Amino acid sequence: MMVDGVPSPVSQSILIQTYNLYFVDIFILSETFRETCIINCNIPGYKTYINDANYNRNDGVLILVRNDIRTEFSILKFALSKATLGRLECYVGGSSIGINAIYKPPPIPKADFIKDIHDHLILLGNSNNLQLLMGDTNFNILSRYNRCQQYAVTYVLEFPYKTL
Repeated sequence: MMVDGVPSPVSQSILIQTYNLYFVDIFILSETFRETCIINCNIPGYKTYINDANYNRNDGVLILVRNDIRTEFSILKFALSKATLGRLECYVGGSSIGINAIYKPPPIPKADFIKDIHDHLILLGNSNNLQLLMGDTNFNILSRYNRCQQYAVTYVLEFPYKTL
């Protein structure tokens, strides 16, 4: 389940109600607003991973994973853009899925970031398991009221990489 921000107690309440109703395996949240983030709610039965850049109070990506899912987590810093990526590998029943949670602060040049993502996708393309790439790229190419993300994906797809 991907959620774009949890800036208020109301949003957090909706998230917790969803958890109670559907027992979601993995939550991925962007724009996590560290000062009021769901991380402070301590949801029972979940491990918490966060990739914050400490750029402003609402940056970052948060991942909540059920406790019974084996995980490995690391933070990667891209060479060119210096953006960060939280890399979470989840193992379930002999299979694995990679979750790549990205946060790019607004001042990082888009071209540098895209080059770093391209290089990372090449590495992931050599993997035999499913890889998810998600987060907050701060491309700011659309108005706040147009939530379509296809434009941001187009920037990444300009570079060749192995489709997973």
